Amino acid sequence: MAVERLWGSRFQEKPDEEFIKFISGRDIRGLPPCDEVLIPFDLWGNRVHTIMLWQQGIIPAEDAQLLIKGLYEINQLFEQGKFPLNPDKEDVHTNIESFLVEKYGINVGGKLHTARSRNDQVTLDMVLFLREKNLEFLHQILSLEETILELAKTHCETIIPGYTHHQHAMVTTFGHLIFSYGEAFLRDLYRLQNWHSLFNLNPLGGAASYGTSFPINRELTSQLLGFDQPSLSSLDLITHRGEAETELAYALSMFMNHLSGLAQTLILFTTTEFGFVILSDRYCGGSSIMPQKRNPSALEVIKAKAAVVQGYLSGLFSLSRGFFVGYNRDSQWTKYVIMDLISECQQSPTIMAAVLNTLTIDKNRASELCQRGFITATDLMEAITYDFSLPLREAKILIEKAVKYSESQNQQTVSWEGINLALKEMNLNLKLSPEYVAENQDPKKVIYRRKSNGGPAPNTLLESIDKLNYHIEKGKNWLKNKKQQLYSARRNLEEMEKKLLAD
Repeated sequence: MAVERLWGSRFQEKPDEEFIKFISGRDIRGLPPCDEVLIPFDLWGNRVHTIMLWQQGIIPAEDAQLLIKGLYEINQLFEQGKFPLNPDKEDVHTNIESFLVEKYGINVGGKLHTARSRNDQVTLDMVLFLREKNLEFLHQILSLEETILELAKTHCETIIPGYTHHQHAMVTTFGHLIFSYGEAFLRDLYRLQNWHSLFNLNPLGGAASYGTSFPINRELTSQLLGFDQPSLSSLDLITHRGEAETELAYALSMFMNHLSGLAQTLILFTTTEFGFVILSDRYCGGSSIMPQKRNPSALEVIKAKAAVVQGYLSGLFSLSRGFFVGYNRDSQWTKYVIMDLISECQQSPTIMAAVLNTLTIDKNRASELCQRGFITATDLMEAITYDFSLPLREAKILIEKAVKYSESQNQQTVSWEGINLALKEMNLNLKLSPEYVAENQDPKKVIYRRKSNGGPAPNTLLESIDKLNYHIEKGKNWLKNKKQQLYSARRNLEEMEKKLLAD
């Protein structure tokens, strides 16, 4: 009998393939070299730079034609897995240029680097890479938000315990709880959008850091690379290489923090002791020895990744804190750190969305827990305060005493007898019927009374969902516009290349 994994026979469903890759991490798969990741971006930058050199009359059309054809050939080889980087040639930039020099001679290939330095070239490659990843994360998080809003709607009346200090606090709904993470993720979306507005600037043309005497056209290269505009300073983006990396790392670190908090909350709710959240078999792991286990492995891995990402963020801050003005070789290491960080974050939003899409709630178990730990005592206190015009502080002392007396009677909610003992002790003459005391501790009834803006009353929650959905739709339109900008840039570049090659 072939053994695929050391667990799983107790499950009703097979584990999701992406989940298995997600939890195995780098155990059996490594990451490609950093500059191999940059090949498509370096090729894009080279094509744009070549077109600009031709347009500005810096190199003749016949040389530009050969360079573009050579860059096309490299791209084809790369897509076929036939363009390995030679370590003896140090980096992606040299590998590409040396290919062109070997193919066409130095009189043609040697013109590719005109009016450019590796300093602005690698800064360009990195911002193109970071921009692409940023937009990918925006897409994933927007999809996660849609999942959260749908789940919040579905469970806007599903009563569960709410907690503070890991203890019973007040009843809420699962919809209200899950929606709270939707608002946190909205801030993460704004951070990623802000990254784009801060760093969608063209560093190409900065050369070594101090510009060039060649009559370059940075507006043209900005347009063909999908940037909003060239950087105002030739020096800034090169000196502060690592800032865009750190800013994105911070935004992703905050997102992973929020994701980790949601993961930890769900993990606790799946335990036997809580037991009202049930994860799909597709996103659970098993044990190599214990037959009964259903481990929340996807959620545990998300927590681990969040911790690792924070470490990477700290490393980026440390790397870039003392750069002297101009290019510094130290900044090369920011490339390694940010690529590792992005790799750790990459599938986390999608996996969390899948976990949420497939979980179920044991409503009976959740309802049972809402009858314990005096979880509706605050609701009773508020009702008495409002209905009898009692000072809140006095009402709180009354219910505290009532909890004490009820607890001594082995009750889990405030009993009519317990509150009467408290009333007698405090010399308060309030006519509280057994029905009044019971009704104001009924979880299903009290939840409808919490209508304050942002509260868990179902209609209030649905209004909040609509408001958040408005921001999500705006985010989707924003993303669509940014993708269209990049699509247009590539199309414009292709049109200019066709014009060049047709001459």
